[in-house]
Amino acid sequence: MSKKHKVKVHHWEDGVLKTVEHLTDALADAMALIAQLQSHQHAKIYNEENEIVHTVVAPAALSVSTYA
Repeated sequence: MSKKHKVKVHHWEDGVLKTVEHLTDALADAMALIAQLQSHQHAKIYNEENEIVHTVVAPAALSVSTYA
């Protein structure tokens, strides 16, 4: 029986934080999905218990300031 993993992808668009959720059957599938996505600044993978099991911060997001 496979467990579901939820991937939450976060990115800024015109000053608004956008979040998109994807469901995958396995952690490996969730990791592959994040690797394929190009537009995210932050991504988090949650398990069935809604616990964060992995976090990814895109290198470009580390150098971007969101303060005016």
